[in-house]
Amino acid sequence: MSHSAATPPLQRFIDFYQQPLNSAALAALPEVYHADIEFSDPAHRIAGLAPFQRYFDNMIANIGHCQFVVHSAVQRDSDPLAFVDWSMSVQHRRLNGGALFTVTGASKLKFSGPGADAKIIYHQDFFDLGAMLYERLPLLGAVVRRIRNQLGQ
Repeated sequence: MSHSAATPPLQRFIDFYQQPLNSAALAALPEVYHADIEFSDPAHRIAGLAPFQRYFDNMIANIGHCQFVVHSAVQRDSDPLAFVDWSMSVQHRRLNGGALFTVTGASKLKFSGPGADAKIIYHQDFFDLGAMLYERLPLLGAVVRRIRNQLGQ
């Protein structure tokens, strides 16, 4: 992923995630994320670009496929905050019987400053961890789905 200096930071983020995530794609992390990135999701808290890179390396090593579709992205003028609505298609040999599945979520992003050279310094993902993980496990999945269905009645 190579961009001109004028590519807006939010567009760099979108372009990064809309390509299949693999080892080659991960080389672009420093173009998108600040060295002092703080990342969190329902299962992780990571500080710093090197640990964030290791997180992605481990994820890529354990999945067969991972790709995002960005449905919408909102950022007002030079506001350092942006919000992104996405869905992620993922295939993992230990989840969902190894079959591809999709999870929807959203990201809250904070950029290091205004301008095209800004990078993401804060990234928080919001998604249903049960739908992504617990419901996809062979034994636990049936129990979690049953509880979820009973709560919905």
